[in-house]
Amino acid sequence: MKLDVFSELKRRILLAECRPGQALQEQELAGEFGVSRTPIREAFIRLEAEGLVVMVRGRGVTVSETSVRDLKEACEVRLHLDALVGKLVPERITAEELASMKTLVGRMKRAKDTASLRALDLEFHDLVERATHNELLRKTLEQLRNKVARVWDLSVPAGKDRYFAGIAEEFGAFVRAAERKDSEECVRILRVHLARYIDEILAISR
Repeated sequence: MKLDVFSELKRRILLAECRPGQALQEQELAGEFGVSRTPIREAFIRLEAEGLVVMVRGRGVTVSETSVRDLKEACEVRLHLDALVGKLVPERITAEELASMKTLVGRMKRAKDTASLRALDLEFHDLVERATHNELLRKTLEQLRNKVARVWDLSVPAGKDRYFAGIAEEFGAFVRAAERKDSEECVRILRVHLARYIDEILAISR
């Protein structure tokens, strides 16, 4: 199966495998992925559009910096947008999307390690955002989520990331609320989920 260069580089940045300020070498990555430089350049352009890298002529490409301040700003916006997400998802979600969410919650319940839960959390948020059926909203939420996710991986030491242990119950409740068209409950769950996330980072970052 052909590797999706953009998705793999994005994954590495979001999970802090590529650290802020780290230089990304076009030729080196082309060799690693077994592709020409063109797909690497195209991936860089898309990553820059999402705020994940900085491209400077003559100086190359580096992973963009992030901070707890970025988290605060992103979450202020997210808290307001979650009200819209919670309203739209119950109205617009399809039977197929509900089934996908239920499957994902099942995988969360079976997951044995934090790394797996971390990846499943990102995957579930992607499903929720797509279920709004509003592409502008989805893209905006994705960019905000990228900022928040990076702060988490750079701020929370391994072994102290207890936050993800509760996501199966939270997301399971969200799916049930969406299925019965309960927008108020969907909004409440999303806001509690985000508030818990913020509190965990701030407690560890102090």
